[in-house]
Amino acid sequence: MSTTISLESGKYGDFLKCISNLRDVCNDVDIIDGIIRQRSNDNTTIIEMDMNSIIPNVSIALIDLKQKLDLLKIFQGQDVDILIDEDNFTFSDIYSSINFKNPSSSFIDNKFVSEEELNNIFVFDEESLILDYDISNMITERIKVITQVFNSTSIYVQFLGENSSICANTASKDQSAIFAENIMLNIPLENSSSNLAILAFVMDHDIDINFKMYKSSGQNISLNKFNTAIGDVDIKMYSRSSIISENEE
Repeated sequence: MSTTISLESGKYGDFLKCISNLRDVCNDVDIIDGIIRQRSNDNTTIIEMDMNSIIPNVSIALIDLKQKLDLLKIFQGQDVDILIDEDNFTFSDIYSSINFKNPSSSFIDNKFVSEEELNNIFVFDEESLILDYDISNMITERIKVITQVFNSTSIYVQFLGENSSICANTASKDQSAIFAENIMLNIPLENSSSNLAILAFVMDHDIDINFKMYKSSGQNISLNKFNTAIGDVDIKMYSRSSIISENEE
């Protein structure tokens, strides 16, 4: 039995934009029933995208994502059909087509994470909410540029009692930046900080990123949740980070 999904050029552009976010952080993309939910290569972040507004209930895996993206970009700006059967999936426009064999799950590095597994790893308690802050495209673009120049793979949240700042510095600490400050905290934290992987801050997105940090019960750990969107695709990202007091640094 085969299924064909027809995407007008704008929807196909959103499809490419979404999976392009994974190009440098995941070897593969594993889509199950229209959902991407998988770990980054460095295991710092779980990325979730609900692609059902574009490819409803579709299951396909793209291994060697960088190579596949270069191939799929040849259809950019065109209306595209995706034909899926048990053994293959084919992308085509009115001119050309590319066929891929469905890979065995043993060849997929970034395997699908079930909702049950996600909920076992990240248990969010609203009473433990540390901060809730919306980050605009302008700020995330600054984070992207500055961390590239700083050659940094992380930023940090500096906690100063009842407020906080989002910051970055170079490894030698001879250069530093503050991206946002005077962010009110729901739970006061004195003279401490938490390093965060930059992945969730530098992905392409169409709307603000809603950034929430939660205190993990009984531990100096924050559970971090990010919500944004590309077109009609809801994107969520999850990570953990240590909360370190200045006395421990």
